[in-house]
Amino acid sequence: MRKSLWMGCLLLAGATACEKEYDASDFDAAPVVVTDYDPETDFSALHTYFLADSILLIGQGEKAEYLTGEAAEPVLSAYRSGLEACGFSAAATKAEADVGLQLSYISETRHFVGYVSSPYWWFGYPGYWSPWYWGGWSGWYYPFPIHYSYTTGALLADMVDLGADAGTGDSLPVVWHNYITGLSGRYYYDAGLAARGIALAFGQSPYLQTQNDD
Repeated sequence: MRKSLWMGCLLLAGATACEKEYDASDFDAAPVVVTDYDPETDFSALHTYFLADSILLIGQGEKAEYLTGEAAEPVLSAYRSGLEACGFSAAATKAEADVGLQLSYISETRHFVGYVSSPYWWFGYPGYWSPWYWGGWSGWYYPFPIHYSYTTGALLADMVDLGADAGTGDSLPVVWHNYITGLSGRYYYDAGLAARGIALAFGQSPYLQTQNDD
């Protein structure tokens, strides 16, 4: 009996010793995806979208820079696919769209916590998606709390409600927010990871499903 027990302990120890030990680098291919939304928005009543044709690069410079063309297309295409899978149709112009989607790529660490009254200046960074891009608005804001530390290699998407009342002093509400980190560094990103993260973001957001008249 003692011999059997001893052999069993040896086998168990051997099995434990052979178990794979995971390294932190094993998780490099898994982007961190965070989404949030305005619970008072009726997404089923929204049908059309307009996607900005560039990605704002938020970095150390004082002058706004943008990723365009081939550098931006993998991300833009992934967001188009996600929106259309939710039932949205692309509008020909901003004026005809129900919602607008603006994208930013963060190439250095930025921190903030709490409600953001107007992210236009991105806490000191000039040129952050001016509200004038969407028309005669005084600004735009998150109607839900934001508690993130944005780090190098992060993609940020904000969906703004273009159908909000455009009265004097009014701001556009951000109705959906998507943050993906772990994509790479300054001026470049892993397109495959970005597409995977965007697909996960839409998977986390079933409430975005709209109802087209078609």
